[in-house]
Order: sequence, then structure tokens, then C-alpha cells
Amino acid sequence: MAYFSEVDFSCPVCCDIYNHPVILSCSHSICKACLEQYWETKGSQECPLQEKEEVNDKLKPLKDKLAAFEDIKVTCDETALHLKVQAQHTEKQIKEEFKKLHRFLRDEEAARIAALREEEEQKSQMMKDKLEKINSEISSLSDTIRAIEEEMGAGDITFLLHL
Repeated sequence: MAYFSEVDFSCPVCCDIYNHPVILSCSHSICKACLEQYWETKGSQECPLQEKEEVNDKLKPLKDKLAAFEDIKVTCDETALHLKVQAQHTEKQIKEEFKKLHRFLRDEEAARIAALREEEEQKSQMMKDKLEKINSEISSLSDTIRAIEEEMGAGDITFLLHL
């Protein structure tokens, strides 16, 4: 036994259950009122289901174009994601390179400051040594001058004897 659904008894134009159905020569079934209204509007006696087949035929290129655009959109989305991933990878590489450069510059700065401190220490030590010699010379000259002045005050003969 065959089972029928409501769709089997519905007019494809108005989508209601058939009201005085008629069968056209193309084997389509339509409500008599829907058919008459269609013929009045159209001005010719054509099957209303053929304005749907024609429309479907005209929709096919549009659907194909839509599918092409959807494919292009997928490609664009994939490209955008690839660009984002590539940019993130490049950013990571740049950051790593700059870390290396910063480390190099810090090491170089520390080495130069250490060399400067060492040079400063050497020059300071040289100046200390020179100051000690100068102080020693000053002390020696001061002692000599004081001794000469003391002898000059003692008398001329004593002074001349010591020369």
C-alpha cells in the first residue's frame, strides 16, 4: 500500500491542498484557480512550472557565480590566515635577533666600561706614583733650603766652609 504525504496533494503554485486540480499536457498538476490567474497575468497559456524551470535555468549561472565567489572567499581567508601566521613568525624572528643584538650590546658595554675602569686605575696609579716622587722632591728641597737658611744665619765663615 502506498503512503502519500500532504506534499503529494499540494499545488506547486499556491502550496495549498489542490482546489479543483487540473493536469496540463506537460503532466504538471495545478489548482484551476491558480492556473487561470497565471494565464491572465502572463497573457499566454503556458505551464506556470515551466516560469520556475526558466527561472531555475537563469538562476544556475548566478548559483555558479556564488559558488565561485565562495571558493574565492575561502582562498582569501586561507591567504589572510597564512599572512597572519607568516607575520607572527617573522615578528618572532625579529624579536629573537634584537634580543641577540641587545645581549651583544650589553656585553660590549660591560667590556668597554671594564677597560675604561682598568685604564683609569692604571693612570690613577701612575699619578699617585708621580705625586709621591714630587712630594719626596718637595720634601728634600724643603729640607735642603731650610738647612741652607740655618747655615746662612750661623755666620759667613761657617756657611762658606760647608759649600
